[in-house]
Amino acid sequence: MKSKLYILLTLTILHCVSLQAQQKAQISLDSHTVSRQGDKLNMAFTIQAKNIQLHSDQSLRLELSLEDADKYLVLPCVIYTGNKRYKYDRRGELLSGQPQFEKGTVYKTIRGIDKSTAYVVDYTLSILYEAWMDHASIHAVQLFHDCCNESPLSTQVLIADINMTPAVPLQTAVTPPAPRAIVVWNPDPAIYRKMASMLTAPSEAVKERSSAIEVQIDYPQGIYKVLPSFGKNTQQLAKVHTFMGSVMDNELITLNHMLITGYASPEGTYQSNEILARNRSIGFKQYMIGRYKLNDFPIDTESVAEDWEGLICLLNEKNPDYTADVLAVIYSYSIFDGREKTLMELQGGVPYRDMLKNLFPLLRRIELEASYSVSPISDEKARELVYTRPNLLSLEEIYRVANDYTPGTPDYKKVYEIAAKTYPNDAIANNNAAAACLISGDAKGALPYLNKLGNNRIGHINKGVYYYMLGDMQQAEQYLRMALESEDTRKQAETNLLLLNIRSN
Repeated sequence: MKSKLYILLTLTILHCVSLQAQQKAQISLDSHTVSRQGDKLNMAFTIQAKNIQLHSDQSLRLELSLEDADKYLVLPCVIYTGNKRYKYDRRGELLSGQPQFEKGTVYKTIRGIDKSTAYVVDYTLSILYEAWMDHASIHAVQLFHDCCNESPLSTQVLIADINMTPAVPLQTAVTPPAPRAIVVWNPDPAIYRKMASMLTAPSEAVKERSSAIEVQIDYPQGIYKVLPSFGKNTQQLAKVHTFMGSVMDNELITLNHMLITGYASPEGTYQSNEILARNRSIGFKQYMIGRYKLNDFPIDTESVAEDWEGLICLLNEKNPDYTADVLAVIYSYSIFDGREKTLMELQGGVPYRDMLKNLFPLLRRIELEASYSVSPISDEKARELVYTRPNLLSLEEIYRVANDYTPGTPDYKKVYEIAAKTYPNDAIANNNAAAACLISGDAKGALPYLNKLGNNRIGHINKGVYYYMLGDMQQAEQYLRMALESEDTRKQAETNLLLLNIRSN
């Protein structure tokens, strides 16, 4: 705990200049309950956040942790974000193909923050119990995020002692049990196939989609116009042509809007980089209008004068020896407070020269994002697209293809897994992919999808099935009883408990 406090104090000092105007939010718990059930610790509390002062391109992350002495466990966080910051973060995920946060680490994200509004989150969580948690405390750290800094604003204790309800002790046997033969567990396919829970996907009235591509265009000195034959532009523009063909030459797609963003690297003055990025995005727009006859088409341009966020991503990805030192400078100095000068002086300028040669060129780029809508698709066409362009299909359309196959067959399972891969953050997609694996007898294959569901109540049924297939009846019963608490899953939970010869009351 002390080491964490020292880190917090150090970071606060480093960021004091940029955080002077930033006020911490008022965080409180309206109610809370903590109890132990078997090997699980169940927590439920209501978090209220007031006076969240954010610009549209900023966010506040509330990181929660369970702590006792030198033991602690980080809990899923709550994120309060402005609309622009949410858009920037989602765009970053789209381009990188990686989620911003690891699976299960974010409990809820709230968009479009208004400082006059009090935001209430009903926070429920079930974690694996450990003895040190009996009298642990729950802490909250507010982390402020803007362009490329994440800085702690405050830390507070929400619950000083959870003082949980102790578990009912097991009765000690008077005499040891007689030795038993080892029994190999073989789950009954007829039972687990009936138990698995498939959910109905909602209809998607209008299928709105977006795709993005990045290209690095070469320019002669002082020129902003795109010259197709200059440098490596032939190859880069061929990528653009393939991308545009995928959204323009398809009768199922109606292209609605495009956004072009020009990025410049940090070297040089901010003003010159701002002009460079803006003019190159405008020049690329003019190229697109002429090349694809888009005179009356809505195309917006944006620019990022100094792409520090991109540099941070590259440093974390490539991890050169100087990564930690450079990141410390970036997080400690604002753009207009000597950040670049300090980097140029760091370690005699060696890291800066290496970034200038190997990293900065990768930051000078054009990002093209296309937004489009997709027409409803027939079952016949869906059977083709599910293996080629599943992103054009809704979950409902993908599941109609799955209905062509017998439950439990490899093709049946494959279609549901395609759906989960296409919609990786969709709870229904992950639940149904898990169910398809379970129906196929593949409990191990179901586990990644079940883990993605976290504490979402819609996954309790299939988690119960998973543990039944492993032969862990105690865990199976526990999850099925948790499913009894929700109206949406109660009926099937009762049926499944009967299948396992367990009373539901």
